[in-house]
Amino acid sequence: MTSASSPGSANRLIIALDFGTTYSGIAYAFSNDKVGLPVSIDNWPGEEGRRPVKIPTLAYYDSSDSSKFSWGAKAGASASRVAAVKLLLDPSQPRPKYLPDLDAEVPAVWSDAAKNATLQAAELAGLNPVHLIKEPEAAALWTTKQLDIALLPDDAFVVCDAGGGTVDLISYQVEETLPHIRVKELVPGTGGLAGSLGLNQRFDDAVRRLVGKEQWRVLQSSKGYNYAAKYFDRDVKRNFMNREDDEYFVSFPMAKLRNDPDRGLESNCWAMAREDTKVIFDPIIQEVLSLIEGQVEGAKAKLGGKSPKYIFLVGGFGASLYLLQRVVEKYPDIQVLQPPEAWAAIAKGAALYKMSNRAIVTSSSATRHYGVSTWGLYDESRDRGQPTLPFKDDTIRTEIMQWYINIGDDLLRHRQIKFPFCRKLDEGYTSDGLRFTDHLYECENDPAPVHPLKVGTFRINCTITSDFSGAPRDKFVKKTNKCGQVYYELSYDLVLTLDGALMKLSLEMDGQSYGSVEAKYHI
Repeated sequence: MTSASSPGSANRLIIALDFGTTYSGIAYAFSNDKVGLPVSIDNWPGEEGRRPVKIPTLAYYDSSDSSKFSWGAKAGASASRVAAVKLLLDPSQPRPKYLPDLDAEVPAVWSDAAKNATLQAAELAGLNPVHLIKEPEAAALWTTKQLDIALLPDDAFVVCDAGGGTVDLISYQVEETLPHIRVKELVPGTGGLAGSLGLNQRFDDAVRRLVGKEQWRVLQSSKGYNYAAKYFDRDVKRNFMNREDDEYFVSFPMAKLRNDPDRGLESNCWAMAREDTKVIFDPIIQEVLSLIEGQVEGAKAKLGGKSPKYIFLVGGFGASLYLLQRVVEKYPDIQVLQPPEAWAAIAKGAALYKMSNRAIVTSSSATRHYGVSTWGLYDESRDRGQPTLPFKDDTIRTEIMQWYINIGDDLLRHRQIKFPFCRKLDEGYTSDGLRFTDHLYECENDPAPVHPLKVGTFRINCTITSDFSGAPRDKFVKKTNKCGQVYYELSYDLVLTLDGALMKLSLEMDGQSYGSVEAKYHI
């Protein structure tokens, strides 16, 4: 997400926020910076001396004193702190089996409702103007700028943004390299709940098994366990490489744990052997590898069997040395790279999004079908068994789907897609009767259904309210049916404009903007 100050200024300040499930970061840049290197914020309250480029996405509210509020590293280890709030934005995806204690759910690929909720939250916080950008796209912008590689036209690459809560992936193909790199999405974005938060959960489970349920009840809320969990998060997760001599000494200060030498637990310290760590990592790593495989195979299908040239690993989990090792082992013929500052790649790439000397993403690949329901002429071979209605124009019609965007379609940036509507109004219509409600539908079934469904991935994307009370009346076409009844036809287009990660809606009649439109997104 980016925000730019003083829209009319020649030198604008661009602020980019990477709002993550477990960690969040900010980067900034100036629009006329010829070098074009965004700067990360690394001076955070509670992290003095460490200078991390991200801060924990945590908040703490004291229930007994509303004036006591803390956030980030200062939120501490209180059991009442608020964590993983990003997961609440779109609770529509199933949780993975290896996250049994996760109370909320997060989308693998964000829905339009979640994007809209994020935008509204930013505006309520006083950020304006605000632009949303897909995380893998931001990563691609930063990676293509930072890595010392020669991208050539038709080269393809997979971006794997492995973060705390989710892993998101998109494949791109280079269209041209001069004067700037221009790329297009090659395969629709995919993702899953395979982020490093799963490693933390599995570390909890491993310690619980190590000390037993009785000791765990006391240990889990202690300062000693908080110290151990931080060590695992900051050192083990990032540095584990599955080497023969990999061993970590996890300390639980003042925990008074019973010694268990056979399992490596002595004097409140667990000698976590290579196999102990591998058991924690492998299920999560395997899920990431499966997601990467889906993108690689999808890219090969688009490239006539040819593999993508690169795989870029970004994000906090993307900086994992063990993840890099496993991806390299699986794809020896593809160059696997971790860009410098992989943890800050999203925020820095988002800042680049509003700069002129950046790589340009020219199109996206649709991840869903989008369309509207319409009353089409009844066709016996197509519509047998479907409900029908007689219409004012003396026809018999049934409800069918009209899909205007299909999975895999190349969606050019700023392209307008028009959804035509036709209303039939009684002769005595009033201005109050010129407010119409429609639904924009989405579906992930392939192929897309001919008729509306009540099951599966077919659902309402948003409810659209169109107001034509101020439209010129000469746009209303007077007609008479065979019974002599007078009625009016109102034809208009719902116009969908693709702008970064968002869809913008407007209304047109005969190519000119009329009326107003409001959209209420459904979760």
